[in-house]
Amino acid sequence: MGDSYFLCPSLSLLKALSKRQAAFGYVYTYINGGITSGLKAHHGADLMYAFGADANRMISHSKTERKFANDIVAYFSKFVKTGTC
Repeated sequence: MGDSYFLCPSLSLLKALSKRQAAFGYVYTYINGGITSGLKAHHGADLMYAFGADANRMISHSKTERKFANDIVAYFSKFVKTGTC
């Protein structure tokens, strides 16, 4: 499974939605250093960071991973609060 299964339909949906209202999306490409690193930037990998490094045992908890998790939480929180990135 790859772009044709997830990315292409997502882009089509964003394009259709944006004709009626503001629509946002993102492409996740970060590969973590934890036990799932062999899966690359797979579908749902961003969710491991959405609740912060302390909430997830599947990430390596290196300084870089902790900062990345904190950044993701901040981005998601700002989007939920304001509707902007």
